[in-house]
Amino acid sequence: MSYSSVLTAGGTRDHLFASDPPRIDGDVLTWSDQRLACSMTLRRRSPRFERKLVDGVSWRCEMPAADAELHIEGKKVRGRGYAELLELTIAPWDLPIDELRWGRFCGDRLSLVWIDWRGSHPLTLVLLDGAAVDGSVSDRTIIAGDATLSIGDGAVIRSAAIGDSIPFLEPFLPKRMTAATEHKWCSRSTVSRGGQNVDRGWAVHEIVRFA
Repeated sequence: MSYSSVLTAGGTRDHLFASDPPRIDGDVLTWSDQRLACSMTLRRRSPRFERKLVDGVSWRCEMPAADAELHIEGKKVRGRGYAELLELTIAPWDLPIDELRWGRFCGDRLSLVWIDWRGSHPLTLVLLDGAAVDGSVSDRTIIAGDATLSIGDGAVIRSAAIGDSIPFLEPFLPKRMTAATEHKWCSRSTVSRGGQNVDRGWAVHEIVRFA
């Protein structure tokens, strides 16, 4: 089954038609979808990072930070971008997670990416400029080595049950998947070191709670 979507502050547009996947040529990623009236080009700013998170789940942070240009519905947007690839050979509802915290920050100088699993297989992974560092994750504060990311109040991008996004599949999926709730924000954020602010930018971050 193919599925493509674009999520903006104005809502979600999606379809089930086959679509070409993103293409990577060196440090440049491109993707386009005529049905969604969307195309993008990302140029890498930080090295890729790969990790098997658990048996059956491989994660490649292809671009922890990138220079991005997006064309959507006749408008052009430029800024910082991000790209990742998640490959699963197990069903998503079998993931050993009760709560997931995920996010990424891209500023002028630094990038941070974090994954925090809570449940039967706890896992915390924090990347600073594409490299794994010791760290911790909470709702509004990310510790990444000697750097601290403080997440401010943000705009809600999405707040709903996952089943609401895929109503055509809801009858065929376990309740643990369809009843899971996703809360996603885009927030102005600041990175500090030694008590001094060293970078500002935007964080896209979310909390998913499984039923």
